[in-house]
Amino acid sequence: MEGNRVVLRTTGWALAITGAALLAACDQSPPERENGFTSSAAADPAARFRTMPEKQLLQIAFQTAFKDGASTLTLGDTRYAFKPEGVSWIGERAVLISGGQGDDCHGCAGTLAVHYLQPKGDALEVVGAWPQAASGTSWGQPPEWTLRTDLASNPVLETRGGGTFQGYTCSAAELVELKPDAPLTVAEGIQLGYSDEGAMAGSAAQNINGKIIPGAKDQSFVVAYNGSSSARVTYERHGETYEKAKGSAELPAC
Repeated sequence: MEGNRVVLRTTGWALAITGAALLAACDQSPPERENGFTSSAAADPAARFRTMPEKQLLQIAFQTAFKDGASTLTLGDTRYAFKPEGVSWIGERAVLISGGQGDDCHGCAGTLAVHYLQPKGDALEVVGAWPQAASGTSWGQPPEWTLRTDLASNPVLETRGGGTFQGYTCSAAELVELKPDAPLTVAEGIQLGYSDEGAMAGSAAQNINGKIIPGAKDQSFVVAYNGSSSARVTYERHGETYEKAKGSAELPAC
């Protein structure tokens, strides 16, 4: 019996400790929530936007960049209609990428806009806008683009545009480095594609395709060509821009 009493006293003591722990836990207030986010996210404005679904963030970023739904801009003599295409991050800033449709004519080019957005409280604010960060392609279309992290320390937009003129089809790339303070065009007119198939009646046509592959980060990249001609052309960085290395192979171009 004494053994049983000892066990019962020990069990009662353990229960008392457990009960006190439960009471203490109940007394603890849950983390404050603000607009659906915990106080830790509220203390870090960027965190709340980083955890948003990409589609929601893209919509908010676009509405911030183009106030009151005014998604058209007149730049020079051309009026562009913009649509959101992607959003990424540079440090604590969101980067919105929007395609701009220009005039619907063969020789008209669209544009690509870049906006830098800074989280502030419950909202985003525009800290930089470049509506013509990269040129587009024919028929007023914005360029195709890829965001790359293998070419430089900062993200780089590789944009691609081109068209067909008098039977010759050409495409070229532009590289826009997204620096922390502003986008910077570091290379343009990089030949990617060439075809004279529409102009060479009864003759052997040439078709060339190029692909940008990384070299030494922040120092060089290579364009590898295949098709009717095979070659590897190196571009080297000089100051803020890249240039073809001396002695590079010459390829047919528009």
